[in-house]
Amino acid sequence: MILADLVEAARGAVFVAIAAGLEGLNAVALDHVPQDQPGNFVQLDDLDWSNEGGKQDPELRITIDVVTIYRGQDRAELLGIMHANERALVDAPIVADDVAITGVSLVGGSASGAGPDGLTYAGLQTFELFAEPA
Repeated sequence: MILADLVEAARGAVFVAIAAGLEGLNAVALDHVPQDQPGNFVQLDDLDWSNEGGKQDPELRITIDVVTIYRGQDRAELLGIMHANERALVDAPIVADDVAITGVSLVGGSASGAGPDGLTYAGLQTFELFAEPA
């Protein structure tokens, strides 16, 4: 299995987990965010990885930035969506075909104040995980 396959498998599994974790909330997970996207959404942003294993036995340390956009009058709603992201990734197993994903943790995060429109808030969370062929 090539390293790009491990990265994509982990990215896909994280996306599916976050999307499932948003059920019942006023937010959706999007792979592609169209211009002027209305409503609240979560998008996977930067991906970084390094091989902590060997050439023949790769184990990738992957960091994934998760961006949350909330539009409304209560930043607590942004924090609630961000908490759902964390629960979906840290509190439940992340599953991908032919890839073992372990050690998922929240590295850090931030939540902005309101943007110029007074209604748009942004959150950023960085998660770390390990991926290796199963």
